[in-house]
Amino acid sequence: MFQIISLIQKYKVFLIFIFLELLSFILIVNTNRYHSNYFSSVFGGVSGYFNYKSNNISDYFKLQSINEKLIEENVSLKKIINKNNSFSNNYKTKITDTIYRQKYEYISANIVSNNYSYQRNYLILNKGSNEGIKPDMAVVSYNGIIGIVTSVNNNYSRVMSLLHVDSKFNAKIKNNDYFGTLVWNGKSHLKAQLIDIPRQAVLKQGDTIVSGNHSAIFPKGIPIGTVDRFDKKNDRFQDINISLFNDMSSINNVYIVISYDKQEIESLESISK
Repeated sequence: MFQIISLIQKYKVFLIFIFLELLSFILIVNTNRYHSNYFSSVFGGVSGYFNYKSNNISDYFKLQSINEKLIEENVSLKKIINKNNSFSNNYKTKITDTIYRQKYEYISANIVSNNYSYQRNYLILNKGSNEGIKPDMAVVSYNGIIGIVTSVNNNYSRVMSLLHVDSKFNAKIKNNDYFGTLVWNGKSHLKAQLIDIPRQAVLKQGDTIVSGNHSAIFPKGIPIGTVDRFDKKNDRFQDINISLFNDMSSINNVYIVISYDKQEIESLESISK
């Protein structure tokens, strides 16, 4: 113990210097958006590579449950194909939606890292700029919304999860089209909250919540969850709790959504502002 204390005293100036350097680095990354995105991209690529390798081992033992989910998804997709022959057979799927006047491309991806127990959770996907992935692209799964791409490098992309206290998604009540904002209060990974719903909206327990019309990156009508409970005081809704269709702790396969009309829509929105 005496030797450790003597060693610290001997190199205390150097240790203080290292501490201050680390503190400065953390402050720069946390307060500067450019540096934050840059280092997120760098660290995301490194951690993504090692997570990808370790996940290959763990995924081997999950093959049975993954195959069962894929079979269920394939059955549902076959039903859609019978109604609308707009799906291709490769991993890139283009959908021209003449009803909502938007065109989307879906690129399949695997999750190599997934956080769901923090206040600000992120995922890392095994697709990056080499596959045309860019920041601000939507990420969805068969069961609903996953998040939004925040940064990319050549082979990986970082996604701000739905389970992030700063996340906000346009969402609506499926039955009556009243819309609000989907947020997360940082508690259960199985629940989210719906706010800003108009007071005249008709709402009941079990109502389905889907993605709304007012998004340039998310297609309309993607399932999110169902109304679990809500309170209404002074003709205003409060604490609308949503049970998510997605169990964010057990997802493996997702789709990155490319919206070809995103730039045009946002350019018109910027003019109106």
